[in-house]
Amino acid sequence: GARGRRLILAPWLSLSETRIADPLNEFAGRLDASEDHSLMHGYRLSVRYPVAVQTLPGLLLTPLTTAVYRHERFVGKDQGGDSLTRTVRERHRVAVVGELTLDYEPAQVALVVSGRYEGVIDESDTERPAPTHIGSFRAGLVYRPIPQLTLRTNVSRGARFPTLFERFGDSAYVLGRAELKPEQGTTVDVGLRFDARGLDPGEYLWVEALGFTTWVDDLIHYAQNSQGVSRPDNTERALLAGVEGGLVADVFRHLRVQSNFTWMVTENRGPIVARRGQPLPYRPTWRSYTRLEAYGDVGGGQELGGAVDITYSSGHALDHANLSVVPERLVLGAGAWVDLLDSQLRIAVNLRNMTDLQLVDFSGYPMPGLTAMVSVTGRPSLD
Repeated sequence: GARGRRLILAPWLSLSETRIADPLNEFAGRLDASEDHSLMHGYRLSVRYPVAVQTLPGLLLTPLTTAVYRHERFVGKDQGGDSLTRTVRERHRVAVVGELTLDYEPAQVALVVSGRYEGVIDESDTERPAPTHIGSFRAGLVYRPIPQLTLRTNVSRGARFPTLFERFGDSAYVLGRAELKPEQGTTVDVGLRFDARGLDPGEYLWVEALGFTTWVDDLIHYAQNSQGVSRPDNTERALLAGVEGGLVADVFRHLRVQSNFTWMVTENRGPIVARRGQPLPYRPTWRSYTRLEAYGDVGGGQELGGAVDITYSSGHALDHANLSVVPERLVLGAGAWVDLLDSQLRIAVNLRNMTDLQLVDFSGYPMPGLTAMVSVTGRPSLD
């Protein structure tokens, strides 16, 4: 619409099905077969209406209002010998968000304030927790001292509801906890982004860094006991602090780079003396991902390319006492693709975990080894 005005009504639908056959009981040693069906659908209504302030040239007010409804339904079937178990879980989720941006172009400063109200109703075939609703807010400041550099800082009070998996579990060895409370946290972050200028047309390069500290109440996290059973719990209080960095580039007309890392320290600040001061389970200190792509034009704007990627995670504990530890991992991947039919069709092949590492996040639940995936993507021209 005129001057950035926008009205969006967007319905959406997602269907998925996963089947696992394990007649030799190699996967966790407990089931012969597993079948999961997931259905998600929802609606999003968004209204954006920028308004220029006539009494102060250069000041633009942009209110944004969004309402979202989301429904999730999960049906699982597990076959173990002659025993067949069926589980059904559902969630209804409603959220209303209001945001106001004040952008003062002469000073290259923008202030963003927002509030969010959200409610959730969950149920399974055996349990129905009480409906939960909660509010949150954010205030942020953005400053652009030069065209290439953006500085920003935010203060927010946010919340995260337990997932259906966390509330109801998936098996005898990954249990749920229906009475989980939403985790709530206060976060302060400071960051910057640098966008390179003067590159050739079609090329780009940007680098960003962010430091953050979050004080969390009722943090949701998994911990594993001595029998190998994992179950989520609410930690009364916890501290998470760290630094994130990223780089995205397309340079020299033949090279793309995507890289990011996170360094984070955590501390349990709950009332249980044996856990207080310990790092939180399932929270590695270092995580990083890097992907390098080399590509070329094979005529008519069609692309031929190849890529390698590296994913790294430092070792971390699985239990509150920090006795059961997952070692660090370095996972290698590769891929290749080609465009056909004037770039209306792309065929891609991707390899993951090329060294076939034996990876485990939950004890008894190994992750896939060497994996190959072939995808075909169509982008038909409407001209």
